[in-house]
Amino acid sequence: MKWLFFAVSVAYGYECISVPQFGHIEVIAKDFTGAILKNPEVGLTEIGSKQSFDIAKPVPYGTYVLRVGVPGFKYLRREINLDQPSLVVRSELLIGAECGGLNTIRGKIKSAPVDRELWIKVIPIFGTGGTESRVASSGDFEISGLDYGHYVLVVMDGAKAIHTETIVVRGENKALSIEL
Repeated sequence: MKWLFFAVSVAYGYECISVPQFGHIEVIAKDFTGAILKNPEVGLTEIGSKQSFDIAKPVPYGTYVLRVGVPGFKYLRREINLDQPSLVVRSELLIGAECGGLNTIRGKIKSAPVDRELWIKVIPIFGTGGTESRVASSGDFEISGLDYGHYVLVVMDGAKAIHTETIVVRGENKALSIEL
């Protein structure tokens, strides 16, 4: 009977204390050839509070908008989640000024299986993020809001990847044709 009483008192005596955790963020900026760009300008803003942080110091775990720029290159803006002691963000910057907008890819899957639910996922090769769009029964798809850069395009059938290819988005709206 002593053990039962002890176990119950320990269970009720436990108190959870939230301790903020911090991590370091490193940004590697490259141009489209893969050459490292020196001294990138980095801005880090917490989503929600809009508070800015200096990545040279430890940053509290959380979700942020990261902005990376180098003179003569377009700025890159990306959402990141810091939930580990060290996070390295690879970013690809393209030559140009901060103007223009985000890009769209459109396409058609030839011979798209009619009885399946297909999705297109587009994932940046450098950095984090990505987006997806459902493929229409006609095989047509469209994904908007893409920054310049290199991406992996994946055709998904449920949870299974059935086709992959690398695409480059460089300011023009792309039209793709995919044969399954």
